[in-house]
Amino acid sequence: TAKWKESWALLDKLSRLSRRPWLVAGDFNEILYQKEKIGSHHRPLWRLNNFRKCLETCNLANLGYEGSQFTWCNHREEPHTIRARLDRACASVEWLVFPETRVRHIPSLQSDHSAILVETVHDQQLVQKKKRFRFEAMWLRSPDCEEVVRKHWGGPSQGSAIQAF
Repeated sequence: TAKWKESWALLDKLSRLSRRPWLVAGDFNEILYQKEKIGSHHRPLWRLNNFRKCLETCNLANLGYEGSQFTWCNHREEPHTIRARLDRACASVEWLVFPETRVRHIPSLQSDHSAILVETVHDQQLVQKKKRFRFEAMWLRSPDCEEVVRKHWGGPSQGSAIQAF
């Protein structure tokens, strides 16, 4: 926590290196909202605001999560238990080309932090290169041309009209 200024400055520097989609995940050792921590005292508002400002400056969005709300626990007995969401995954606006990204908090018996699992779903339709359609005038001379067009353009199809053709 003492090195938060250096951490946020480094994150800012990394964010300026490329306009490509990028993601950062791990232990930020900070929370965005007071509700992300239970037990002990509230974090000072200036710390939360500094973290929010850092993410905003870097054009990073919190990707949400599935699983337990908290990613860290001090493993002390009640009433001294403290839990917080210190670990998260954030991504650039450009990362939105991967709309099926999922973040899961995986509990750990070995560590005081949960593991962060980031999954991206590979959607072939999103990745496929667009194929250029070329119409050949000679196709019009084929006796089956009109029937093929009616069959594929007249009924339900998957994909675009060009793909159906």
